[in-house]
Amino acid sequence: AGAWTAEATGPRAARLTSEPDDATGVQLIREFRLDAKGTHLSCEQTIRNVSRETRHWSHWSRTFAVHGGIGVVPLTPETRRYPNGWIMYAQGGEAAILFKPTDANVRQRGAFLEVLGPPRFPKLGFDTLAGWFAYVMPHGQAFVKRYASPRDAVYPEVAGFPLCFWYPPASVVPAVELEPHGPRNTIPPGGSASFTEHWYLLAHPFPAAGASLDLEKLAAQVARDTN
Repeated sequence: AGAWTAEATGPRAARLTSEPDDATGVQLIREFRLDAKGTHLSCEQTIRNVSRETRHWSHWSRTFAVHGGIGVVPLTPETRRYPNGWIMYAQGGEAAILFKPTDANVRQRGAFLEVLGPPRFPKLGFDTLAGWFAYVMPHGQAFVKRYASPRDAVYPEVAGFPLCFWYPPASVVPAVELEPHGPRNTIPPGGSASFTEHWYLLAHPFPAAGASLDLEKLAAQVARDTN
């Protein structure tokens, strides 16, 4: 919440550095690099321990995308812990995590989950360790994120997932949050830990009314154009 400093570090590259924060004992450094085509942005966040104690922190992305898109999450059956591959945080009354939810706007097709629109509660968690997801937007672009999801890591969010969507009704917030989670880091005094996200924009048609995405075609495009 304090002041950040900003500097250019090279062609299409910049660094943001936070103030040291006494409450958390850390300082954050964010490095951004944009490729010459303008379709790939790498975002590296470093957590630097500026305290005298060992700290345990992780990265939690919070990126806003335009409302009305379709989220595509590749499943990893060998690491599945949730019966349906996803969970839902209930709201209203006593808070609860629904571990076997059903919703008309969340469905599995083949090896993928699709989030077609706002579910009845907006916060969804996924136990996938594929290390990527896509969000196909109504204007014909897919926003793809790639990131590390180590299989032996601890994910400290209460339900232990490495990926979260928050998809409210447009009347509440006209945006969707796409949120990879990094693993918990043990950071000694003077040490640091980093987590890098790679963001891509790919041309990809949004399905017409009554039609569906070709998920295998989308996955092949991601594999071809984001490596």
